[in-house]
Amino acid sequence: MCFCYLLNESLYIPQLLWGFIQSNAPTLSVIVTTLAVIVALLTPWLVNWLNNKPKKSELELENRSIVNQNGYLNGRLIIKNNGRFIARSVEIFIESIKFNGEIRENFFPVPLRWTHKNTAIRDIYPHQTAYLDLFVRERNDVKEYSLNIEAGYGIPSLSGLDCYGKSELFLRFYQESGQVEESVVEIDLNGPNDPKIKIIYFKVVK
Repeated sequence: MCFCYLLNESLYIPQLLWGFIQSNAPTLSVIVTTLAVIVALLTPWLVNWLNNKPKKSELELENRSIVNQNGYLNGRLIIKNNGRFIARSVEIFIESIKFNGEIRENFFPVPLRWTHKNTAIRDIYPHQTAYLDLFVRERNDVKEYSLNIEAGYGIPSLSGLDCYGKSELFLRFYQESGQVEESVVEIDLNGPNDPKIKIIYFKVVK
């Protein structure tokens, strides 16, 4: 008895739905047509929005290194793109410098050079590691440290580094997409002793 009741009910429900569709066919047709028009209008806008959405990279300061190469001592930052998108036209500026807690006067923002690139701008592909030269000195010249900047090299107020004491470099990372990161890097120099590099912080600004 119970089984027959359930069977009758299961047959009755589709008939009821079919009856509803038939009796409201014009209204349902208008609704379906309206939805189709809305989807057709929104699709190009959605595709355009997705294509123009900023494709952000994920840069990270992995480490720092001191390299003795061809008679020169190079202080470098090791930068990796951990994201899925290319970091395009990355340019890193020294915005300001502090030496032993005092802001350097007569300094203006200048870009640093990428290692082995001899240029201030480069792309960093997903999962690629790049090297940025911070400073250089001739191995036997403990008095002459220079920031490896693209413009103003040789001008003491811009590229010079005091060979005794701590300098803090305030860095900004710029990309073609408008993405910006900033970092503070400390360079500790002590004459003939090997220099030290310390990353104070690194963060995304926008």
